[in-house]
Amino acid sequence: MNFTFEGNYKPKRNINLGGVKSQNDKRSLLLKLQNERRAREDERHKWKCATRIQSFYRGRQEAGLLHGQQMKDFEELLRMNQTNTSLFTLTRELLLFYPTTQNNVLLTEYLALMTRNDFQWTRFMLAMEDEEVLDTWLWQVCLVVKKVLLPALFAVEEAQVWLSFLTMASSYKTHALHTRIATYIILKTPCFELIRTAAPATKDLENILVHLITLSPPFEFPDSRIKQFLTPPPRTFGGLFSGSHSNTIEENMPQSTHFLSRDVLIERIVSGLLVQPFLLEGMNSRVATSMARHFPFKVILDMTRQRVMMEEDGLSDQDVAGLLMNVSVISTLDSGEYLEGVLPSYAETIQVLLSRLPVLSLESDQDRTNMKQSSDSSDDSSSDEDDDKQGEDIKMKEAPPILSEEIKACLATLYSPDKINHLLHQFAHQATLHSNDLNVVGSISSFFNTLMLRWPAKKEQVLNAILYKSKEYHLIPLLYQAWSSTNEAKLFNGEAINSQLQFAVASFSKSPNSWSILYLLNELYTRFLLTLADMEFLDKSEKNTNHLPLSQVIDLSRQLKNIAFVLFWRANTMDLDQTVGSAAIRLHQLRSSATHLLQHIHMRDSRRPFCPNDHWLINDLDTHGFSSEVVAEEFNLESEPERRHPISKSRLAVVSPRLGLLNNIPFVIPFEQRVEIFRMFVENDKKRNRVDLFRHSEASTIRRHHMFEDGFKAFHTMGEGFKNRVAITFVDDFGLEEAGIDGGGVFKEFLTGLSHEAFDESYGLFVTTSEQLLYPNPNLHATKPLESSYFEFLGLMIGKAVYEGILLDVAFAEFFLKKCLGKVNYLDDLASLDPELYKGLLDIKKFTGNVEDLSLDFTVTRHDGRTIELVPGGSNIPVTNQNRLQYIYAIADYKLNKQISKQCRAFFTGLSTIIDIKWLRMFNQQELQILLGGASVPIDLNDLRANTLYARFTESDKTIQNFWRALESFDNEHRMKFVKFVTSCSRPPLLGFKELVPKFCIGNAGATDDRLPTSSTCVNLLKLPDFSSFEILKSKLMYAITADAGFDLS
Repeated sequence: MNFTFEGNYKPKRNINLGGVKSQNDKRSLLLKLQNERRAREDERHKWKCATRIQSFYRGRQEAGLLHGQQMKDFEELLRMNQTNTSLFTLTRELLLFYPTTQNNVLLTEYLALMTRNDFQWTRFMLAMEDEEVLDTWLWQVCLVVKKVLLPALFAVEEAQVWLSFLTMASSYKTHALHTRIATYIILKTPCFELIRTAAPATKDLENILVHLITLSPPFEFPDSRIKQFLTPPPRTFGGLFSGSHSNTIEENMPQSTHFLSRDVLIERIVSGLLVQPFLLEGMNSRVATSMARHFPFKVILDMTRQRVMMEEDGLSDQDVAGLLMNVSVISTLDSGEYLEGVLPSYAETIQVLLSRLPVLSLESDQDRTNMKQSSDSSDDSSSDEDDDKQGEDIKMKEAPPILSEEIKACLATLYSPDKINHLLHQFAHQATLHSNDLNVVGSISSFFNTLMLRWPAKKEQVLNAILYKSKEYHLIPLLYQAWSSTNEAKLFNGEAINSQLQFAVASFSKSPNSWSILYLLNELYTRFLLTLADMEFLDKSEKNTNHLPLSQVIDLSRQLKNIAFVLFWRANTMDLDQTVGSAAIRLHQLRSSATHLLQHIHMRDSRRPFCPNDHWLINDLDTHGFSSEVVAEEFNLESEPERRHPISKSRLAVVSPRLGLLNNIPFVIPFEQRVEIFRMFVENDKKRNRVDLFRHSEASTIRRHHMFEDGFKAFHTMGEGFKNRVAITFVDDFGLEEAGIDGGGVFKEFLTGLSHEAFDESYGLFVTTSEQLLYPNPNLHATKPLESSYFEFLGLMIGKAVYEGILLDVAFAEFFLKKCLGKVNYLDDLASLDPELYKGLLDIKKFTGNVEDLSLDFTVTRHDGRTIELVPGGSNIPVTNQNRLQYIYAIADYKLNKQISKQCRAFFTGLSTIIDIKWLRMFNQQELQILLGGASVPIDLNDLRANTLYARFTESDKTIQNFWRALESFDNEHRMKFVKFVTSCSRPPLLGFKELVPKFCIGNAGATDDRLPTSSTCVNLLKLPDFSSFEILKSKLMYAITADAGFDLS
């Protein structure tokens, strides 16, 4: 504070007249300088751009004026009388202005001049004697072709006319002159690429192609004289002489000696022409014929393969499709004349081209729909085939198909029966000439395998054409003979394959022809067996057909069994995506084909045995160790918390090879052992799910005369909870609860009674065949939602019975059980459903007359009078000699598969709720029936006696001795009635009476001759009075077991 002596104590204000000084730090100052520098740089850049734009505009303006002046000069010259000198000038002026302005009016006048009076001026210029002048003119012609004629090829008609003349050999006085012009057009211009897009091609365009394609050697011509006046330019420029590969004059010139060769010409034809779809189809046949006659077809095929197999071929899927289509057209010219001697090369080329196309790009929407419907007919949703399809082209799903439907339709001609039949004749002829040489047969196999693998929707069409179109050649015996001669067939024909696993695994990396032959043999013979009746299969008199003698079938099945065993047994150590054979067959596809054929042969052997005993078993397999290990593997697999969905059969083999065997080729393990494994699976499942064996759920009340109705209400929604112990309380006719504690026997009585009620025909859910075998009622009312729930409930009940080891006295038709297992029924299965229809279809198959006289069409009439079309529009499709096999297959498929598919699916849903799908796959339909109702074998009294308990009796008592004596006097029919009387099932347990739970027991009912023997089937108890004599015991026992007395007598 300032003080003065004047008495003024207030401070003076400090006033700064210079303003407030800003305090800027170093960073902000640098930022400011950078922004100012950037602004100056942007301003300079704007000026530079403006200058360049102005310069470009002025240049274009001047060029436009110059081109305009050139066009005026050209037009004035065009109106003058022409001389050779003025033609040089005229052509030079055309080259100067046309590439920029493209004035087609003036070009038309110029071309009219050059083509007038039969090309008078053109001929004059090409016939000049002065070589230097002629050389200059030829050079101008080359540039006119590239820069004028080709750009105007489709806009000015005369351009095609003049170019056709220029490419014609007769237009030149020497071959060298023609070669020089043609070489330039072929190598330095996109002539082929332009012409191939023409739709449709004119006669002149076709002439141009023929002239260039048929260019004949020698291909040498003298160097252009203009080269001697040129010095290597210091820079390139994009003016008059700019070429497609270089901007220098010298490099743009057609080169001379050895620049063009036959191989180079063919490569240009393949890359420039044949990649265009529909090219040869859209042109006159003389183009294709000229090509085929001028070049050996084999050379074209070899060049095509070489082009496609380049590491970076630059070919699109459409280009590959074009090569396929055009090569196919050439092969059909002159009735296939050009295929003579080149069939292996043709087959290999088709294979390479097809393999280059993604599978998904070939399939149409209709193909996918048909394949889905086909897969829907089989309920085995996790089959090995599904894995093949899933792994086939997984990468292809990333990009949508780009081939048009028109291209696909054209490629489909490769699969026409006539085409396949023609090729089959050619192949068979080659095989005959070469004494069934393995390489020739391998080539045949690889070709047809590629057709099937690359277009799966056409597989059936290929197989049918091979099997049924040709009446002269039969491929199956040829393939079997070739396969049998291979080292692989000998290796896998042994009985001790397990001891040769190392050699067996190594064999899949060798001999591609062998595996190609086997794959085609598998596919063909599997297809052939579908329409072959058992009687025909077993008929030894069948000759000159695709039928194989039984001895060969047995050998083939042994080889397939060993191959499939190795591929499943070593699935977790082998690369199943490894390719074998020249058709790029994947190992899992080979395994799938071998497994399917093996299953078909085993199925026939199970119906009407023809193989030796133990033929299907792997003799050197450690079965004891197998059982314990597979049970452990299954327990570990099911204990994984992340596993929620069923695993497919082929993937299962990778996780557990033993489970893979049991799910794909279970018959290599003895049936009894599989049953034991099944029981161990069930016990593991009970432990895993903590099924309480002693505690029951709340008792369900069941009326004895309404078991199905009450049982459905009580249990159909329980799902997997039905695996637990279920308590049953019966109510009699008077509404009173029956006394007793359910220790398992009452529930068994419930299952027995429910099965009798539900499977009775009067209930309407099931009907019987002529052999009294049950199958779902095919009438429409059985497919309604409530009825579907009934079928699911019955499947649940049957699953529970199998789960608990309770045998039910129900016999199902094999085709029904087969369908429930997810398999497809075929012709021979029809015999069990409708023997008369089966016989009629066989008569149609063998009918020697005209089948159309029978007035049949592709329809079937149901029991309710409704007509069902077997194929779309079937009522308008007559059955002929050509399509009768399709009709027979369609009838059998409808009767056995389609009309009961919904019922079977619902039944299987219930069954698989209790019984794991993996367990069911361990058995075929006949074995499943045994699992449900016991073995249909004679009653073994010794086995029964060894597993019998006694209550108030001893085995040495006279009554017991008389009892066994009486049973021994019964025939098997009455013994079965006795077993049914005491256990409720007439058949013995699968593994003998030791499996009966609880064991069979004979209790003393007191000393009297007045009472009848009674039983408690729920506990397998026979209440036997202590009869005084053998005769009384026998008569009373006979009466009791034949009286069909119910539970009330116990």
